[in-house]
Amino acid sequence: MSVCIRKLKLSTIWAILSLHWSTITEAISCVQSCRTSGWESRKLKRQSTTQWAVSPQTQHDEKCGVHILVTQQTDLSYPHLSPNPKGPSSVKLENKGDLSFFHKSNGVRSKHLNHSHKRESKKHCQKMDKNEKTAKQLLGELYSDREYLEKLLQDEDLIKGKIRTGERVQDLIVGCISYLDTRTAFWQQQKPIYARQRDRKLMQQQWNRVLHKPPSDPTRYILNSLEEIDTALSSGSTDSGLKKACELMKVVKEWSGEVLPNKREVLGNLHSCIGNALMDLGDMDKALHHHEKDLELAKKGDLMDSKSRALDNIGRVYARIGKFQQAIEVWEEKLPLVCGGLEKAWLFHEIGRCYLELKRYSEARDYGYRSLMAADDISDKKWQLNASVLMAQAELKLGNYKACVLHFERALDRAKLLQDDSASEAIQKALREARHRVTQ
Repeated sequence: MSVCIRKLKLSTIWAILSLHWSTITEAISCVQSCRTSGWESRKLKRQSTTQWAVSPQTQHDEKCGVHILVTQQTDLSYPHLSPNPKGPSSVKLENKGDLSFFHKSNGVRSKHLNHSHKRESKKHCQKMDKNEKTAKQLLGELYSDREYLEKLLQDEDLIKGKIRTGERVQDLIVGCISYLDTRTAFWQQQKPIYARQRDRKLMQQQWNRVLHKPPSDPTRYILNSLEEIDTALSSGSTDSGLKKACELMKVVKEWSGEVLPNKREVLGNLHSCIGNALMDLGDMDKALHHHEKDLELAKKGDLMDSKSRALDNIGRVYARIGKFQQAIEVWEEKLPLVCGGLEKAWLFHEIGRCYLELKRYSEARDYGYRSLMAADDISDKKWQLNASVLMAQAELKLGNYKACVLHFERALDRAKLLQDDSASEAIQKALREARHRVTQ
């Protein structure tokens, strides 16, 4: 019986391991297929004896699409790839590498595997506690598979074993869990740094005409409060920032236009701050409501910068809950409002990523190209890297292996120039697999 259970666990890992080389939607069909074969129980000992064997050909095709996550926390005055916005009122572009499709599933993670499996499990559990609601929304039924993988890490006999290819079972489990976390984290984007700077400049311009008059208590109160809210949200004190923004919202609503000439702009900014705070807390429905209110106020006042900000954030909400088509539609509406190469590179890349999630690979490639052109215009190596990876992945899915190799080679050049060893290692593996496909 113990031998059967051990084989079952290994087959389970192989099933979920497909997450490393496919999108979440593809993995769902894989897992659902398992369930129909008898995986009705979510307990540690599954009743099904379904064996999963991935043919060498299938393994090879999928590995060509290996996902690499480059999480450079560099504050590039640009989006989150950071396309990851953490600023309050607009989309934050940091450089967390929207290279997200790449996943450090290989040697890149080896140094972390020296820790005990219990410590790894605890670390992942703590991470999921913080964004549990968001994770469940993004992973759906796969969320329970993630919990199952964590339980497998507690089986000391199992994790000491190796699979047919010689890889350690523990490494595979940890890699699967990390991949699921990566998929969740990618859409938890924080605002681009350029956007935060733009918002501050916008608010400053909006207040100029007021500050040219004798200072008034309402004016000073609003300015100080907005600064406190911005500081709280930027530093990660989400609850505090949310509370301050809600309190200020109540006060502002009671004031007349005579007391506060730019009341509409202030309310829009507060809706944006509240929406971003709620997004960080995982309350997507309320976050969407506040960002839509921001958009409504922007349209009424013909405030183009505020409209661009609101569309940014609405698109991020849709992307984070897996509504990629809606995210595309909103972000494409924003395109005419985009100014600056950095914002273009980020936005084109985000739209391309959504198309890739929807398996519309030609569109993903086209937007990857547009992102690359925008990055070339401003000589931004990080976005050249991200755009090249996106194009390579799209070409891979389209079966254009030579083009895939060329894009991976360019991405590798940029990774080396940036001295990003993690990205280089991940790209090199993907490149080897792609080159092998060309010679077949």
